[in-house]
Amino acid sequence: MVFKNLNNLVTKLINAKKSRKKIAVFLKTGISLNFFFLLKKEGVILGFTCFKFKIQNFIKIFLKYINFLPVISKIKIISKPSNRIFFDFNSLLKFNIDIGLMILHTNYGLLSNKQCQFLKIGGEAIIFFR
Repeated sequence: MVFKNLNNLVTKLINAKKSRKKIAVFLKTGISLNFFFLLKKEGVILGFTCFKFKIQNFIKIFLKYINFLPVISKIKIISKPSNRIFFDFNSLLKFNIDIGLMILHTNYGLLSNKQCQFLKIGGEAIIFFR
């Protein structure tokens, strides 16, 4: 279930980036709220707000652009339900932080590769941003 929700989020995020939208709207779930909070913390998006329309709750995110170019140049889904890829702490140390941002699903929830290196834990690689 986590993969389905995250894949939908990432697909909508890719489409919003390609069409150069400034604002994108997503359904509010626990995993999406954690995902966008992590993206805001890492500086990938400007921010997000939650609002309610009729019965449903939604999240409105504000995409970040620098000199009319999106901050997110490439988004890649690493793990899929058929092929799950895990990184332990030692293999995360070999990953260069300057290359991009990798989001991992750990026992502590969704964390970036920087946070996992700080906490000295590994996890399942979900998405890679450049």
